[in-house]
Amino acid sequence: MKHQAVLLPRLTQEQEAEALRCAVEMNAADKRIGLTHQHYPGHNLDGHVLNVRAQIAACQHFGQPFHFVLNSFNEEKVDGLRIRATKYYTGHVLIHPDDPDEDVFALITSKGPGEPLYYHGSIKARDAKRPEWWNPDAPNGACYYVPQEALTPCGAVAANTPPPNKKEQS
Repeated sequence: MKHQAVLLPRLTQEQEAEALRCAVEMNAADKRIGLTHQHYPGHNLDGHVLNVRAQIAACQHFGQPFHFVLNSFNEEKVDGLRIRATKYYTGHVLIHPDDPDEDVFALITSKGPGEPLYYHGSIKARDAKRPEWWNPDAPNGACYYVPQEALTPCGAVAANTPPPNKKEQS
């Protein structure tokens, strides 16, 4: 059954610029550790911009501030979700064998900077690790290609996510 994607808030020009700045830092970090874009096509400037834009939009959607953390994948949790993004509206959420089984992954799509972002749903990694979704020949390394039909709909995400971390008041 196909789920209806949720249109996320449009990013401001300042947020688009912040996404580009963060992506440039990520790209430079990839080069420092020798991560080549030939072997990891998603690890290029466009891929990093998409991922950071998705993080910012998810933060807005869930009413959380965006905090950039420089690491190769920039997968800080947003409302208990790890965000995965693709430029393909009908794309899949990619789950890697070493992704923790209890983590919940959300799929966000967008064609590029300035374009709308859509939230398609979420899935726990353990539920995504099914033999029929295994793709040993994936460009970014063998992983599970989870179809959107398998995702928990956006409105039901709270039932699929762990409670958010409570921050201490100071």
